[in-house]
Amino acid sequence: MVRAKNQLFGGTNEQGGVGHDSQKENGRYPIAGIQEVSKLISSFANQSRLLTLNAHIESARSGEVGRGFAVIAKEIGKLSDMTKRRAADVQSKVQEIVAHIAALVALNQETQYSTSPARNWSM
Repeated sequence: MVRAKNQLFGGTNEQGGVGHDSQKENGRYPIAGIQEVSKLISSFANQSRLLTLNAHIESARSGEVGRGFAVIAKEIGKLSDMTKRRAADVQSKVQEIVAHIAALVALNQETQYSTSPARNWSM
């Protein structure tokens, strides 16, 4: 079970050492990969928001000619905001999954300890 936990979260390997980066790159730590992708999407949304702000400024400077561009910039801003919210939702769900798996791992370890033959002999 510890091995499964480490593969999900990128912890130590079976020999007790720290997991290798090549394992992460090959998708052996799916939770860490999902978190990284979610952070990347959030970063793109932030950059899009800055570009939207710049587009609004440029369209205002262009006057009547820039009015159509302002509409497009507004829609891109909405898309950026929605993307950022969804990326935050994904990060939140991943944290929930991590918490649930950690609780299951702890319960499994507790169960293994309470049912181990050595423990039963000492009663």
